[in-house]
Amino acid sequence: METKETNKLTVKYDNELNSIAFHRLNAKELDLFFTFCAKLKEKGTRKLFFTFSELKKIIQFEPTSKQRFVNVADKLYEKMLTFTINSTDGTKRTRYNLFSGYEIDEKKQELQISVNPDLMYLINNLVTREYTLFEHQEFVNIKSTYAKNCYRLLKQFRSTGFCKIKINDFRNLLDIPKNYNMCDIDKRVLKPINNELKLLFKNLIIKKIKKQIKVEYIEFNFNKQLRIKSNLNKIKTSNLTNITKLQLNSNSIVLSDNFDEVVWDYND
Repeated sequence: METKETNKLTVKYDNELNSIAFHRLNAKELDLFFTFCAKLKEKGTRKLFFTFSELKKIIQFEPTSKQRFVNVADKLYEKMLTFTINSTDGTKRTRYNLFSGYEIDEKKQELQISVNPDLMYLINNLVTREYTLFEHQEFVNIKSTYAKNCYRLLKQFRSTGFCKIKINDFRNLLDIPKNYNMCDIDKRVLKPINNELKLLFKNLIIKKIKKQIKVEYIEFNFNKQLRIKSNLNKIKTSNLTNITKLQLNSNSIVLSDNFDEVVWDYND
């Protein structure tokens, strides 16, 4: 059952987190990860405690078995240890974990967690930086893992209604199997994204930008969204990242260089 507390829970983090590929995380693991982000935001490195029942209610975890939930929480942390972040100049690659002090107490049916001090900037003191903001309950209600990850990316550009991603980056960020060709991506990735997100992003249009016969970019257009309220800070309109600005500024050049814009209809 949804509560007022879970309904008003918001996720807010530095846009840098959207550059991380959440490889191998399933839907419930993603729900749990962003539950931690929402609960720990603006808490510094303070350690917080959650009961299993509280977390299960927030992520709408249906199995009643305590062990099933423990397995999800344990697998999540194991997978988080494989996440990597690259330096801006491409010379460094660091393995990191956003959360530290991660402890699961099966006897007390309790989980304790805190933010890694080196990475606390990702979910703390965000008022002066560019960030992604969305409603936690809306995220949990999305079923497809591909749609969940795409939802986060589009929310970064909620105030512009435009997001353009290189196809290789799109494959990596959404953890699309390497053996998927574009027909597979149409059917197994873009169609479920469209089916779920068209209800959340008004007038959503998905385009494949092609150069000759090869797809180079995936582009999303949708109505600009109003900023949602935050209890912590007054939200200001976030600008596009430098990378996206460069892409936008080069559109007229790129599209005139034998690029074709193809709009696909993914409706049944």
